[in-house]
Amino acid sequence: MLSSLIVLRHAEAGDRATWSHDDYTRPLNRHGLQQALDIGRRLRRTPIEQIFTSPYARCHHSVAPLAGVRRLPIVSCPWLSADTSQEDVTTGILTLTGSILLCTHRQALLYIANTLCTIHGLPDHLVTDLRDGLPKSAAVLFELESQIATRL
Repeated sequence: MLSSLIVLRHAEAGDRATWSHDDYTRPLNRHGLQQALDIGRRLRRTPIEQIFTSPYARCHHSVAPLAGVRRLPIVSCPWLSADTSQEDVTTGILTLTGSILLCTHRQALLYIANTLCTIHGLPDHLVTDLRDGLPKSAAVLFELESQIATRL
């Protein structure tokens, strides 16, 4: 059973307009690398048993410092990618158990919010940050049993 879920929007990446390669490989920029280190510091004491991320490099790089400190593997999930669907996100979240961190894109945040409301019964006001599109490197902790949401 899923007990808590941290939803993290990836850190700041390089400019899409000037990136000539596949968008999956677009890395974090200098500011994003600092944000990734800050994510590691902010979440170092937060209960996390598993880290799941979009297959995009910028998501993986956003959680790499935290994963290294916590000695947790990073699991790449296509259902967290920028071009995901509501059905894929719902199916993915239904497979999760324990205390989980998800790192994803703005496009997937709405689908995660919808799933938390419909499947886990969270009231709409708790998922406002997700529906509004979290700023880059921002995170929200959802404690599902007690129905508490905390911006981290």
